[in-house]
Amino acid sequence: MKYKLMSNKVTLFKSLSAAALLIAVALEALPYGATLIFVPSPNENVIVNHYSYFDVTTFGYANFAPLITAILTVILTIAVFAMIFVKKLNVKINFALLSVIILTAIISVCPIFYGLDYVTVTGIFITLSIAASAAFYGVSLRFGK
Repeated sequence: MKYKLMSNKVTLFKSLSAAALLIAVALEALPYGATLIFVPSPNENVIVNHYSYFDVTTFGYANFAPLITAILTVILTIAVFAMIFVKKLNVKINFALLSVIILTAIISVCPIFYGLDYVTVTGIFITLSIAASAAFYGVSLRFGK
């Protein structure tokens, strides 16, 4: 009976982790997450354009973090959903998955290195969703022991 109760908690927290990643993917699909700032010449106004995290335009203009974050988030969402249905607990795979979730959260913060103008509210919520996913997945590993 105790194993069944712990298994339910593990499944619950892995499901919450997957839900947080799904929220992050939905936010990444919005066209407000990534920012590019263009300055045509000193005499003209600054042009600010917003893009989806999945848009390769930001990658072409050396803002690598949004596209890398988007790709990793989709892969992690699939992996976490797969781990929900795997009943045998493989510690190395679970900790590797948790490490990649944390790495993705760190990568999602990288646009701040270009300046605060490159940070959007959508980008902040994406980072918070990925961090929440890491927290839920970490708790699921704690209950899995």
